[in-house]
Amino acid sequence: MFTTVDIRKLQDRLDEITNKTEVIESEEIAELKAPVEEQEVDEASPEEVTNSGREEDEATRAGRLDRDNIKLDDVKKGIESVLSEYTKDKDEWYGRYEEMENELRAKDPGITDAAIQQAIYDMDDDIVSYVNIDDIEDKISALERLMKTADADGNDIVQTAEFGVGDTVPREELMRDMKAAIKQNHPEVYSKLFMYDIDESKGTTESLAKEGDAELDELKGMLGRSGVMGFTN
Repeated sequence: MFTTVDIRKLQDRLDEITNKTEVIESEEIAELKAPVEEQEVDEASPEEVTNSGREEDEATRAGRLDRDNIKLDDVKKGIESVLSEYTKDKDEWYGRYEEMENELRAKDPGITDAAIQQAIYDMDDDIVSYVNIDDIEDKISALERLMKTADADGNDIVQTAEFGVGDTVPREELMRDMKAAIKQNHPEVYSKLFMYDIDESKGTTESLAKEGDAELDELKGMLGRSGVMGFTN
């Protein structure tokens, strides 16, 4: 069985991937041409160049952390914005639940609380049925505990983001929301608290680099098997 190959599309994709490396190479050439006294050398923090772009090493990321000197007031606006959103979600859930409860009681004044709860969950409501109110309340509690810690520093902030909620899914949501709010409202302190960007970790950056390398190799192989002339590695 043969697979039809669109050579132009393959070549365009190959150019897209390799151009990332070419940009890096051109930057490095410019650095080499610059006067020696203008070049900054940091042997303790080398950068790793991959086909997916330039990735900072762990030492560079860790070197920017300064959690001991970050106070709650430094990120208060961001934390308050997350807490406000969670509170709105909570109020919306309870408001919708109350509406549905009142409708059921109007139809059947003698209905029990247990029957109401079961009936509401069986209604497949867009809010009540698909939003876990317990998760929302757990995230609110975690942030409120943090806000009540008068001497909270960067370590307490990160601890709340990482371990403020017990269950995995809401804990990951809290981490993502806190990081996003701090990066948006306090970009000057973000790298002093967190080593990685939102939804990024050491594993994900390494994985993306490997995926870029694998795709590049696959495209080269497909072009080679298609008999394209003039292709160079």
